Amino acid sequence: MSPCTAEQETGAGCRVFFTKAVLRYTVPTLTQEPCLHAHAGLAYARGLAMAPLLLVFSNESDASGASATLRALLAGTEFADPGETHCRSMVRKAAADAPRHILLCATRGVDEPALLDALKAWNGMPPCPLSVVCEAAPADPAQWVERGIHAWAPLAGLDAVRLAALLAQAQARCQREADLRAEMDALRTRLDERKWIDRAKGLLMSARGIAEDEAFVLLRGAAMHANLRLGEVSRSLLEAAQWAEAINRAGQMRMLSQRLSRLAAQELAGVDVQRGRVLRKESVQRMQQNLEHLDGLVLDSRAKHSLAQVRRAWEPL
Repeated sequence: MSPCTAEQETGAGCRVFFTKAVLRYTVPTLTQEPCLHAHAGLAYARGLAMAPLLLVFSNESDASGASATLRALLAGTEFADPGETHCRSMVRKAAADAPRHILLCATRGVDEPALLDALKAWNGMPPCPLSVVCEAAPADPAQWVERGIHAWAPLAGLDAVRLAALLAQAQARCQREADLRAEMDALRTRLDERKWIDRAKGLLMSARGIAEDEAFVLLRGAAMHANLRLGEVSRSLLEAAQWAEAINRAGQMRMLSQRLSRLAAQELAGVDVQRGRVLRKESVQRMQQNLEHLDGLVLDSRAKHSLAQVRRAWEPL
């Protein structure tokens, strides 16, 4: 495949060309792989040094006694050497240490303003299992679940067995939620790709006058040739067509501005005035339609600046 065009031949003998305008949208996907590998390596290195458990205390005045009790219960487990912090720095500490589990000790309940503010930062999705030990069971368990708390247990009567069960329950629930989110994301991706594929098929059917099956064969062959997902090729094709249409409309605007200048000169000279006024009205409408179409595109700052200049030039004309 040359850097300018990629040609795909179908069994029916027809060919479809995917130009450089199409392929340029797929390049970032390929060039990002080294970056992804680098981030994965960094995450792995952080994982080797992360704290197994982070103890978080909602009230600093009660931290010392609760810390000694919880550390004694965790002795001999995989969480025997936990880190410690208070709720105000919980999010920052969790991001820095990347613990495998967070145990929140809410000696005065989880409705304290500082604690609630800290939990809001995660929007119900903490970075790891989040367990809570507190004085009393929640009055509204649904709110605790919405805040991202995976499991809770009372402080009274807490022993090593119950604490281990609490952590295991939180771990299982967190994993289940992660699996459900991954499944939902996969379904959304498939649905999104299905939409791109259907739109790309429609574009090919309209542009080449072919049937739906033939359009799908062309897309599938291009995806195999480029070693990309069918949805990625479909989206690239549609985006290339979108920008081709934008270039076409920009050319129309240049033509329309020249026509309007000519019609204005003809009117001043008294040449075919009535017909000129009809053409001028049609040209103005087409110009407005083209400007509205370009306004609806996602443009970078340079393109937005250029379009604004065109509008400023169009208004007096």
